[in-house]
Amino acid sequence: MDVEVFANANVGNFFNDNFINFKINDEKDESKDLVEYFELESYPTSMFIDGDWNVIQKLEGFRSVERLLESAEKMVERGK
Repeated sequence: MDVEVFANANVGNFFNDNFINFKINDEKDESKDLVEYFELESYPTSMFIDGDWNVIQKLEGFRSVERLLESAEKMVERGK
């Protein structure tokens, strides 16, 4: 997804304008607590999390540019 989706200018612009974004690498020790907290079992997994660290939506598996943007737009609408 890094190359095919997140590198897309439309995805980058939309996510940067509407969300705080971060990436977890489960192979690094500093990410182990987050992997456990969010119960991540498959990769890639994209999540929308509120300000209290509650998962609003978890998207497991690959998402195309269109499908990821559709989910993100729904989250923005839901937050209004």
